[in-house]
Amino acid sequence: MSSPPPPDPNLHPYYEIQRKLIQSENENRAVRPVPSAAAGSSTAAAPSSAIAESVVSDGGVALSPRRAPTQTSTLNAQAPPFVPPQPPQLPDDGSVTDPLTWPYVGDLVSDLLDPPNTCKPSHHGVSGVMRITLHWVKRKVSEAHFMPNPQLGRSVLRMDSKIRTYGLAAGLPEDYHRWLCGTGGVAPSSGSGETAVYHFNVAQFRKVPAYARTQQPPI
Repeated sequence: MSSPPPPDPNLHPYYEIQRKLIQSENENRAVRPVPSAAAGSSTAAAPSSAIAESVVSDGGVALSPRRAPTQTSTLNAQAPPFVPPQPPQLPDDGSVTDPLTWPYVGDLVSDLLDPPNTCKPSHHGVSGVMRITLHWVKRKVSEAHFMPNPQLGRSVLRMDSKIRTYGLAAGLPEDYHRWLCGTGGVAPSSGSGETAVYHFNVAQFRKVPAYARTQQPPI
């Protein structure tokens, strides 16, 4: 077998690498017999590891297909940026926190002190007792004012709810307010969680004078 021609110094290193690969492949085929179909193999013999290891980069660092760098990052570069959740919104851009914007805290307290006839003593037959459910309260003032409390197993007023912050000043009875805040008040007379029934004295359902809407609420 004739010796290979000397490398051309004018060739780019990339072409020199290609020439070495072709030369090594030809030599490998010359010394190895091609497996026949009777041998049960339909594929050609794999090139030796010397061929794979002969691939070098321009910087002279040996690279192997088995050692190719892999992408280890699990971050999705195309994922949208994280946006923190916004405070809950009421219909028609109502405010949960500002007592002087719609729905006004005084109006919310008035709604809470005006339950349906099914809650009144004349309907359920218990004299002097109002029967209130948390489910009705949430529908009356909007669930946006509430958050879940796993310890109590029911919803309570949010820390930034205007009912929690200014409800007492707007005329909400203290026991009623404490019950909505989850800090005490009355205990459920029946049921549990969101469907529990609470009994209040009728005398508590009389709103004390509230500040005017144009007046700055007490803090």
